[in-house]
Amino acid sequence: MKVIPVLNEFGNVVKNQYQFLHEGCEYFQSYDKVVAKIDQNFNVFLDEKFWDASKTTAKYRNMFLNKSTSVIKEEVHNGQIKMVNLNVDV
Repeated sequence: MKVIPVLNEFGNVVKNQYQFLHEGCEYFQSYDKVVAKIDQNFNVFLDEKFWDASKTTAKYRNMFLNKSTSVIKEEVHNGQIKMVNLNVDV
């Protein structure tokens, strides 16, 4: 697993926001919850419970996906983005 620091618009590392690579997939995590996943085929998955937990989560999720909240909601609605449980206890 490789952790990539999340940077704000000023280039500073952001506390409690993480990106990581694992088994060919890229993930965004806010605090201790995985929020988004991009798989090897560039399919996007959002956690059904935590995808929009706070303004901070939304801000950095949008940066991770390079999409606005309105575009994300539209892509969820039309099935381009799948809502799943990304925080399953293993």
